[in-house]
Amino acid sequence: MIHKTILLTGFLFIAGFLSAQQFSLGVRAGYTLANFDINNTNAPGIFFNPDKKRSIGGLHIGLESRWKLDEHWAVQAGLQYNQKGYQSELSWPSGPANARNIFHYLNIPVVGNYLIWKGLSLQAGLEAGMLIDSRIKSGGENISNKDLDIYSNLDLGFIAGLEYSIGKSFFLGARHSWGVVNVFSNTDFTDDAGNPLNISAHNRALQFSAGYRYAFGN
Repeated sequence: MIHKTILLTGFLFIAGFLSAQQFSLGVRAGYTLANFDINNTNAPGIFFNPDKKRSIGGLHIGLESRWKLDEHWAVQAGLQYNQKGYQSELSWPSGPANARNIFHYLNIPVVGNYLIWKGLSLQAGLEAGMLIDSRIKSGGENISNKDLDIYSNLDLGFIAGLEYSIGKSFFLGARHSWGVVNVFSNTDFTDDAGNPLNISAHNRALQFSAGYRYAFGN
């Protein structure tokens, strides 16, 4: 599936370049509100307890390109650093403490952009990601999980949102992403008796962005 996404991204780049009326380059940055959709059917416990799980705030920043195809349609693709994850609760010898489970991704979002009214556009597309690092911050500890090889190094999801252009260069946007790859796909969880545990998790994130584009061409 990842390979198909890369091929699709390449095709959209080529198609957009060949048919574009206008090409733009810019930057996008903002706030990310992220969470995990965790399924733990037969694995109770504080770490995976939905009652103890909350959303986590982070940031995203990156470069973005845009091909305007006609008066209504455009294709956008970018390279973006994004913080995702969730908050939970961990048990320490001193007692329970809040835990920030932070996942650092390098994402490639590719979306179709349709202008519906003046500067307001609808967006929908795909997002592929590579996990750079994963950390738990709890009880004064900052622990890296990347070397444990628990989490999938690749992520893939759908994105949809709205964008509003302010003049010719500035814009505001909001996007929601739904991950379809199991974040725990690199490991098989078992209980103390060796019985398999049904645990899966998928990224969910809501982005609020602001940015600037410089247009080349008409």
